[in-house]
Amino acid sequence: EVGVDRVRVQGARGRPPTSHYKLCATSLGGYKMVAALVVPGVDAERKATAVADAILARTARLLADARLAPFADVHVAVLGAGHLLGPLGRE
Repeated sequence: EVGVDRVRVQGARGRPPTSHYKLCATSLGGYKMVAALVVPGVDAERKATAVADAILARTARLLADARLAPFADVHVAVLGAGHLLGPLGRE
């Protein structure tokens, strides 16, 4: 940094401008989020599910308040409780 809102760039090489426009475009395609929480102790599965429900309810309210679309898909897996095994995990 050589001053307020100024930096020195050295050694950069480029090409002269072309006769055509150059364009870089991005598109908002959504977000993906993963969270991991440790919920130990007695009745941990019930507590973990309650925490997940509370987080999802709160984020749904925040999205609605910001006039954003709700989650398109949600998946909660309580590891160690057989959730990843689907119906076989409950046998």
